[in-house]
Amino acid sequence: PEIEPESGVEPKTFSEDIPETSSFVESCDDEWVGLDGVCYGMFDRLAAISQYEATSDCETQGGQLARVTSQQIQNLILSNFIWVSEYGPWIAGMDEAVEGEWRYDEDELLTYTNWFLNQPDNAGGNEDCIHLYTSSGQWGDYMCEPLVWMAGVQTYVCEKPMTIADDIPETLSPEMEPEIE
Repeated sequence: PEIEPESGVEPKTFSEDIPETSSFVESCDDEWVGLDGVCYGMFDRLAAISQYEATSDCETQGGQLARVTSQQIQNLILSNFIWVSEYGPWIAGMDEAVEGEWRYDEDELLTYTNWFLNQPDNAGGNEDCIHLYTSSGQWGDYMCEPLVWMAGVQTYVCEKPMTIADDIPETLSPEMEPEIE
């Protein structure tokens, strides 16, 4: 049997118990920089690594290889990290499945590109991954294997969602309470 509410009393809903405004803070871990809800971090290895290994490392950081989808993201990356070589980091994107069809993954085509002059060129018939030239800020295609000219250091940029936390003010400790005269 259904229970009827008392006459003249409106039943409360859960949403009435939630304050109308909540304040949240988005943030990135130390050494990461943020833009539009995404954190970007630069990592390096003391050995040349493939784009696949860089992708795997980003996943262990809770993210993925950075998807440079706008000039704004490109500028953020170039201006916030120190590069060890002109031949910069791995970034997301490959045309391994279909030559000339650059994708972030099997479902998503690149929506923004910033290729260096005469790039991508698929030199040697096996350049399927993207790295960033740090001197120009533009991209080059390269084989997905380790960038062997890197003198033992390889960099890559990861991205992950910003951490979201409630912005709840801390209560005052007794030492911080104002004196009342």
